[in-house]
Amino acid sequence: MPPHAEPQPLSNTPLQAAATSSPVEPPRRQWKLVVRVESLRRRWKLAVIGSIVAVTIGVTGYATRPDQRACEGDEIRGCTYLGVLYEYAVHDPAKAATRYHRGCDGGEAMDCTYLGILYEEGTGVVRDATKAAALYQKACDGGEVKGCNNLGYLYEQGSGVTRDATKAAGLYQKACDDGYVRACSDLGYLYKQGTGVPVDATKAGALYQKACDGGWMTGCSHLGFLYDEGIGVARDAAKAATLYQKACDGGEMMGCRNLGFLYEQGTGVARDAAKAATLYQKTCDGSWMMDCTKLGVLYEHGDGVARDAAKAAMLYQKACDGGEWTACFNLGFFYDSGTGVARDAAKAATLYQKACDGGEVKSCDNLGGHYAQGNGVARDVPKAATLYQKACDGGDMVGCSNLGVHYEQGTGVARDAAKAAALYQKACDGGWMKGCLNLGDLYAQGTGVARDEAKAAALYQKACDGGETGACIKAR
Repeated sequence: MPPHAEPQPLSNTPLQAAATSSPVEPPRRQWKLVVRVESLRRRWKLAVIGSIVAVTIGVTGYATRPDQRACEGDEIRGCTYLGVLYEYAVHDPAKAATRYHRGCDGGEAMDCTYLGILYEEGTGVVRDATKAAALYQKACDGGEVKGCNNLGYLYEQGSGVTRDATKAAGLYQKACDDGYVRACSDLGYLYKQGTGVPVDATKAGALYQKACDGGWMTGCSHLGFLYDEGIGVARDAAKAATLYQKACDGGEMMGCRNLGFLYEQGTGVARDAAKAATLYQKTCDGSWMMDCTKLGVLYEHGDGVARDAAKAAMLYQKACDGGEWTACFNLGFFYDSGTGVARDAAKAATLYQKACDGGEVKSCDNLGGHYAQGNGVARDVPKAATLYQKACDGGDMVGCSNLGVHYEQGTGVARDAAKAAALYQKACDGGWMKGCLNLGDLYAQGTGVARDEAKAAALYQKACDGGETGACIKAR
């Protein structure tokens, strides 16, 4: 039997962004960032006059005004005004912390929340989640619902306090009952996950609905996801699209990206790749790196936009720089093939390494090909085999087949035809037709397995039916 050729890079079509497989539920890890935005929105009415004055005459002049004197006297409310001024107009969070501290000590619960946020984030003060928790507790006890909600988040995450999801749920419930709709959304998430409360997707949906109706756009996104997936409600992609649209219109980027997915797939809406591209552009501009990758795929294939490989490469670069490993993989393939960029095997290898290290196992396979051939890197066949193993272990069937070649030939590893057969079988079962072809060869010759011409013929036919043209001749 002639030796198998060393496998070439994975495919002539870069991997699609992982998110094309399904809509994405709004991530919890980003919600603490929203707390800051929400706090600013609630404070702005208090701060607007002071901000204008500060910009006009400066902090020194403003410090002589009544609000400054009030913060130093009995009228503690002036501390809130000054704290907001220093934090947002003057950008001096340390001075803001001093004013919030005085206001909190004087009984202004809102200032306790604001000061807690600074301690939680380490802005203007040394980061101290335990102190933040104590401040949120004080604010909550004083009737400040954002303090209850923020404290709930700390209990949910176990930050500054012992993790206690049940306590988190109680705090979210309190804030929700008092009209803070963001807390309703947070509580809904716990019911969906069954964290600290029994799993109850229907109740989660009702809480998301309450949050959405109250203007919390993340709640609309979450509710859209439930309708998209049919969790706790009857599956209704059209209703999901409507909710994603509402969230997107309200500035909630996850709503935009999930709506983009529906337009790209034609699910719940008429397929409109151009509209999907517009939505992905919006979320990419909003630093959603996965959507930069998805937009790059559209530009690469000319789907909904004019085909532009150079622009696709720029988008992949942006996403890769932002830690989106699929984009690094796609960009690596561009450098491998000279698509949209000058061909550069060394740069391709570097990008494959970055993506492989980040968990993109298909990239490990492509990098293995570079080491096997000495393409852009010093030839290192054992390293190639190690990379194929990593890809195979991560579920990449091409990696399993490529590793099988090494075991069959004894290159970079000790020769082991039986192990090669097992790897080809795994690849074949996983849908990689070259694995079926290679396994057919082993059965035809009785290498590593008992000779079985009928089984070999069946494998050749399977590979041929699956598009592996080299198997079709052998199947005849």
